[in-house]
Amino acid sequence: MPTEAPTDALIRTLWQQGKRVYLPTVRGRRMRFVRHTPGAPLFRRGLGMREPRGRWLPSSRQLDVVFLPLAGFDLHGNRLGLGGGYYDRALAACRTRRSWRRPRLIGLAFTVQGVDQLPVAAHDVPLHAVVTELGSIEFPVSG
Repeated sequence: MPTEAPTDALIRTLWQQGKRVYLPTVRGRRMRFVRHTPGAPLFRRGLGMREPRGRWLPSSRQLDVVFLPLAGFDLHGNRLGLGGGYYDRALAACRTRRSWRRPRLIGLAFTVQGVDQLPVAAHDVPLHAVVTELGSIEFPVSG
């Protein structure tokens, strides 16, 4: 999305390191992850999102790391998205940090998107860390 931190360089770096890259794809109100390989086309969807086509990964727990776009974040690891709840639903099994080890959830943001505190809803999934143009912030594990 135009308002989100760009990911093209990150994706290229991951491929250069031999990592598998999965991108989100949305159908209706459901988001899943589809493998994206170098040179594979991305297709424009609603709101200008570019998505891969292919078989969905059965579970987000199969991923090691998920880099999440965001509209805002706070100093407690809470994330403000664009309001659709897609990531929260796709990662619902990760709500309590005590019960999960993977995937590690890392927000991608610009420093100006950070605030002291955001309102938190019961369905919100917390971040492990956020990466901005100035560095990264690790959040304490709670649960």
